Amino acid sequence: MDFISKIFHLLAAPVFKEDKEKSRIARVLNFILIIVMILLLLFSLPTLFITSNAGRIVIEVVLIFWTLVMLVLLRRGYVRPAAFLMSLTLWVVVSYGTYQAGGFRGSIMSSYYGIVLIACLVLGTRTGAMFALLSIGFTGWLVYADANGLLPPKAEYTTLPVFWGEFGAVMIFMVVALALITNDLRKALEITHLNAKELHSAALKAHILADKAERANHFKSSLIHRISHELRTPISIILPLAEMLGESHYGELSDSQAGIVKRIFSNSIKLEKLIKELLDQSQIESGHLKLNLANFSPAEMARALHLDCLTLAEKQGIGLNIEIDDDIPETILGDQERTEEILRNLVINAIKYTESGGVAIRIRNVDSEHWGFQVEDTGVGISKEAQKYIFDAFRQVDETVKLRHGGVGLGLAIVQYLVVEAMGGTIDLVSELGVGSTFTVVLPIHMPKSDSFSHTI
Repeated sequence: MDFISKIFHLLAAPVFKEDKEKSRIARVLNFILIIVMILLLLFSLPTLFITSNAGRIVIEVVLIFWTLVMLVLLRRGYVRPAAFLMSLTLWVVVSYGTYQAGGFRGSIMSSYYGIVLIACLVLGTRTGAMFALLSIGFTGWLVYADANGLLPPKAEYTTLPVFWGEFGAVMIFMVVALALITNDLRKALEITHLNAKELHSAALKAHILADKAERANHFKSSLIHRISHELRTPISIILPLAEMLGESHYGELSDSQAGIVKRIFSNSIKLEKLIKELLDQSQIESGHLKLNLANFSPAEMARALHLDCLTLAEKQGIGLNIEIDDDIPETILGDQERTEEILRNLVINAIKYTESGGVAIRIRNVDSEHWGFQVEDTGVGISKEAQKYIFDAFRQVDETVKLRHGGVGLGLAIVQYLVVEAMGGTIDLVSELGVGSTFTVVLPIHMPKSDSFSHTI
């Protein structure tokens, strides 16, 4: 049993898991080559007794060896080259045998049908048509050669019983091969139908999941919007009360009490900023973020922001410089509050991540239709990998940044949306670890009017 199992394993067709079509062709080709091998062995053994023609015996031995070569090629993955060599070899053998047997008088013409059929099913219609044309051309030459006495004399062993036996063997081979190929194609069609059903089912599941994700995202945005609105009310009360306590409107405070009030006020400011970012994010995702366009002075806005952020920079122990081009337009049409929000976000980020050196704000006149600003720092810098997602919502460079400086990673995402989507501008980042970062924003001088902008970060 072990010997028989090894024989079956040796004769089994190779399987290529990564390519089902290649496996199908290999299976058909393997079967045909094994059948050819069996036929060659069956025909070569009687040849030893019915003819003394050593040339034919040598040819059949060579063909057996050549068939083994093609089987090796097949198992090494060269399926199509092996299929072409097999078709060509069969064609040459049949043509040579027909010529040697004296042409039509002793030929196995049905073999040409089998060769063309195999070439079509295994290698494609074009290759099958090529072998058909070769067969027509060669048999046409046989007609001409027969009429002009150019064919060799009829072989003595090519009797009608022998011809009938060869013809019958070829017919049986063709029927079996065709049955195998038809069955193989039927299985391939069943697999295709099964894959189509699975694909349709997967697409349906993906659609359902996408719909659930969309509804979940909508619910999340609505929830954030409602919560942010609800949180703004107590914060709007806590901030002025904490400020009034700190200014001793309700009586003098001890040093420890003043320190606690200062911490309440500082953390309330951070909470207010976070709530504003969440509210902006929910408006962006719902498409309800609006710009209030009016004429304002970019130079005055930048100077006021510089003064506001100067205390934070001094507390950090770094410099904060501002440069304004002389030819900057006196007024531009845009949303002053949102533009200031963009610049403030970039400046505060630069200050937070700069421990030595300083931050520079540059207000530039780009051309007749655009103006812009740069925020350059000498801070820690941003890696090339982090630059790929630095503008994504809820993403920060790393967890240590989050723990040290707080925030949820919405600032730069909102900045990019405001600059690119809402205002029609551009934002670029140049950064190197340990050297610093430069954010460059370019905006139109006259912003086109629009009620709202819709985009999901």
